[in-house]
Amino acid sequence: MKSPRFDTLVAVLENDGGKITAKFVTGIPSRNAAEWQPGQQAMKFSEDYARDIVFGLTLNGHPAAVVKVLHGVTITNP
Repeated sequence: MKSPRFDTLVAVLENDGGKITAKFVTGIPSRNAAEWQPGQQAMKFSEDYARDIVFGLTLNGHPAAVVKVLHGVTITNP
């Protein structure tokens, strides 16, 4: 039996009126920026790069987390 494969995503946690929502990073427009656009598909990253992104986002006041999803699952921001 094969082990399942996983993809690595980055979730940014936002407080929407007392309700915490996860919005996934959809692009890296420049070396020092990340974006999470509504209606766009979450971008996949290597695990090391995802950790670097989370570190940078957190230092800039955006709570974030590395998220693993089964390979083939697509996530689109609301």
